[in-house]
Amino acid sequence: MARRKKIKNFNRVWPSFMTKLKDAILRKAASLVVMAIFLATVFLMGSSFLLGSDYFRVDAIESSDISTNGLMKSYKGVNIFKINLKRVAESLEDSYPNVRVATVKIVLPDKLAVDLKFRKPFAQINGLFKIYPIDEEGVVLSGLDAATLANLPTITGINLGRDAIGGKRLESKNLKAALALLAALKNSPFMARYVVSGVNAQDMKNMSFNLKDGPEVKIGSQEFTERLKALDKTLNDRRLILEKIEYIDVRFDDVVITPKWENQ
Repeated sequence: MARRKKIKNFNRVWPSFMTKLKDAILRKAASLVVMAIFLATVFLMGSSFLLGSDYFRVDAIESSDISTNGLMKSYKGVNIFKINLKRVAESLEDSYPNVRVATVKIVLPDKLAVDLKFRKPFAQINGLFKIYPIDEEGVVLSGLDAATLANLPTITGINLGRDAIGGKRLESKNLKAALALLAALKNSPFMARYVVSGVNAQDMKNMSFNLKDGPEVKIGSQEFTERLKALDKTLNDRRLILEKIEYIDVRFDDVVITPKWENQ
């Protein structure tokens, strides 16, 4: 009897509980719908104001790197929120081959700010008919004056073909090895006392570089850090007279020093 009574009470309470739960869910859903409609209305009204107001039309484009006259001709009076900033940046990178990264930002209410990060000359490649300056990534630079190129190391032994175009990255294993060597040299302690005038990258196994007013150094294309340490130790020997040395070979456990008279 007790069990039947419990079942009877449950059958009486359960429909009431489900009705209350259903009403609560409907009220919650209705609240969410109202909130969504409100937010959508605010968004549309705000978007309409931002895109339609004359207050946000381009009146100036600022840059400390380039003239913005051309950009002003294209975008003056255009709503700043309708401008594809990424596309503008990409067009600037295409127009200026020496630019590594271009950034265009909105400065409320009516300005655009252009910032350009330029590639820095790192070395130059001796081509058949001219010299091609490149950055540390092997990208060909253009429009640099002679004074800028004067102290750059010259890389020889690279077959450029038709790839030497301003803004284009040169794809060459030998060039990558030469640039890696120059980067290692830049971080080497002995570079505080010496200047590298050039790198011969024609044969990677026999890759070498020349010290300005000094001998050739044969280093190969690997273990740069350890081999440069060995070179630094060798050059610290006060008994050495660099003018009388033909080349120094640091590719072996024992550094090989060849005087000029042995090759004559």
